[in-house]
Amino acid sequence: MSGQGWQPIATAPLGEDTSFLGWDIHNGFYVARFDYLFDGENGQVAKFSDHDWRRCHPTHWMPLPEAPVA
Repeated sequence: MSGQGWQPIATAPLGEDTSFLGWDIHNGFYVARFDYLFDGENGQVAKFSDHDWRRCHPTHWMPLPEAPVA
């Protein structure tokens, strides 16, 4: 991935099981991922969720750092 720092959410990775650092003005930063969540009125819809599987609305994102080598 080229570029560093916060990027607009429109450029976030949309693959399932891809986590990234998300940010929004109400919650600050958190680990987020793209998911298909069930919406009672509309069925399955594409949304973002946080690490607790709660729907979230990040406005910006950046890649997570690599895990440390043990």
